[in-house]
Amino acid sequence: MLPINAARQNRWRIDALELGWLALAIAIPLAINPWGSNAFELPKAALLKTLVLLMLLLVLFRFSTQRATRPHIDWNILALISTFTLATIFSINPRASLWGDYARQQGLLTTLAYLGLFLICSAYLRTRAAIDRLWRVLVWTSVPIVLYALAQAVGFDAFDWRSDANAPLVSTLGRSNFAGTYLVLIFPLTLARFLCNSRSPSEKSVFPTVSKSRFDSAMRKRVSAHIRKPIYALLVTAQLLCLVLTQAHGAWLGIGVALVTLIFVWAILHRKKQIVLALVTLSVCAILLATFFIVPSLQTTRGSTAARLTIWQTTLPLVAARPLLGYGPETMQFAFVRVFPPQLVYYQGRQFAVDRAHNLWLDLAMSTGWVGVICFIAFVLVLARRVWNRWQMSYRAEREISNRDESRFLLASFDSLRSFRIARRNDRLGDSDRWEQFLWMGLTAAVVGHLTDLQFAFDVTAAATIFWLVLALITAMSRAGDPSMHRETIPLHAQTLLPFAPAVMLVVLIIGTIGVRPVLADNAFRESQIETRSLPEQIASAEHATQLWPIEPEYHLRLGWIYAQAGMIANYENEFVAVEQLIPEQPRIWATRGDVYARLGRYELAENAYRRATVLAPNIAVYHSALGWTLAQQTQLAPAAMELRRAVDLDATDAMAYEELGRVYALLGQQADATWAWQEAARWRDKK
Repeated sequence: MLPINAARQNRWRIDALELGWLALAIAIPLAINPWGSNAFELPKAALLKTLVLLMLLLVLFRFSTQRATRPHIDWNILALISTFTLATIFSINPRASLWGDYARQQGLLTTLAYLGLFLICSAYLRTRAAIDRLWRVLVWTSVPIVLYALAQAVGFDAFDWRSDANAPLVSTLGRSNFAGTYLVLIFPLTLARFLCNSRSPSEKSVFPTVSKSRFDSAMRKRVSAHIRKPIYALLVTAQLLCLVLTQAHGAWLGIGVALVTLIFVWAILHRKKQIVLALVTLSVCAILLATFFIVPSLQTTRGSTAARLTIWQTTLPLVAARPLLGYGPETMQFAFVRVFPPQLVYYQGRQFAVDRAHNLWLDLAMSTGWVGVICFIAFVLVLARRVWNRWQMSYRAEREISNRDESRFLLASFDSLRSFRIARRNDRLGDSDRWEQFLWMGLTAAVVGHLTDLQFAFDVTAAATIFWLVLALITAMSRAGDPSMHRETIPLHAQTLLPFAPAVMLVVLIIGTIGVRPVLADNAFRESQIETRSLPEQIASAEHATQLWPIEPEYHLRLGWIYAQAGMIANYENEFVAVEQLIPEQPRIWATRGDVYARLGRYELAENAYRRATVLAPNIAVYHSALGWTLAQQTQLAPAAMELRRAVDLDATDAMAYEELGRVYALLGQQADATWAWQEAARWRDKK
């Protein structure tokens, strides 16, 4: 037995770990930084890495107080960690793969935070009370998110976020489709919670006489259930309404599959073979109907469907070129821009960069190759097998109890036997068992629905954090009764904690580096973008951003642009060199360099920069258009006409390119061609 002080210390560490994952479940979906340029993903990722580091430190303390036991090793997670690490080492841009892209923040460090969170939660979620607390926190955290989204839907938004999505519901997640992905995970958990609370536990009692204390407790539960039921019903309705308003088609499909899965799991747990067979038949019919009738009727020449099909078709050859470990995390935009399909501008516009394949398996293949895809599939299959084994174990235990009870009272009267069987069944399927069944339904539906949604979308920090917490809940539930979950501890002493002082200092240093400095740098970056400030003030803010976080190319680009506006060309060149070292051979950087020199009237330098951009990305129309305009300014009319004609061939809807092409044709004396170009310019200008 533990000494009192040691038991209290051990209990504090367990509570601290639980506080960590509960804080993550609450804070990550809600975290925003309205003072930063990247108001959503950067603060969420920084907070995630900070809290997971603190939890790892607590786990280190935990191990120091344990007897020598063999810890449970999840080889699938270790395989995923190894794969992502190797993919980062051999990445086409190791810096981006390690730290993540500025917009998404999904580099190796963030991925390791997800996997570390999963390992900690699945190992230390040991009681039903802790599991239930996490379930409730996941559900109730959605309340402010849903309320904020509904407020945005009616036109009220205190922050006035700017989004290029069709729906204004960004809430605290950044885009309407990100909100849809989050709700696909949370809605099944909320619905399961509602169903679990839809019946009063006291109504199941078959005993006519109970003690006063038991009666009072049952009445309190009954009143509490009647209060919770309408609240959960209202929350389920609000979440469903938000899902509809997001206009995210992938999320709609995901929630439909999640609902079918929830019913399917209920039928399996209750051995309703007819319902299982009916659901399987309906699912097969739905797949066949979609394959042969719905999919062929979809608009594949415009809109998001055409954009995704084009991206998928272009991504497949890229995957085939580097099949083993892919291009590294967060590097798709660098590889995709070199083979950019020209028709994509008709589906999603000229200013969109493709940094995701919008498909789980293609994104994994681009980031980690087929090795990563296989490792993730193996992880999901192993987890599914554990869940199935747990269900089978519960069913066998229930059958053994039923058989033992029936044989024990085989000679009893029919009425007595019937009464006893009802009592035993209600006892077995009471609050605890019903709670477990509905939790399994919600967790399984959330995972299946989310994986369905990811066939047409991608994860961001909030949704990915919730996804790995849900997987940790499933793992903890499937390991119930594992002896390794109950380990003996030893008391803490000063000499026990002393060796961990360097570890504490190291963790604090790392938190300051990867958690605090990026957020402060982004605040300074946002200040440098305020055009009403003077150039010296903008320069000071941009310099502060690059000093706090010198590995972010966007900060150097902004500082270089301000230097160019101020006429500080030497300083601009230094920033351009810094950007080239961080993301070498990227056409966007060379095009930006061309814009700077074109604005300064240094057309020869602008021409060289634009030519480099067109070499690196030959199918980007705006680069050819800019090069043609620059050549025209130098009276190189024939090459200018050729580049501008190339631009309108790649993008036949660019009115400005047609206008400039007509002017060049007129200067060349080709009046018929000039008239045609001006007519096209007028036609596309009128359609805007």
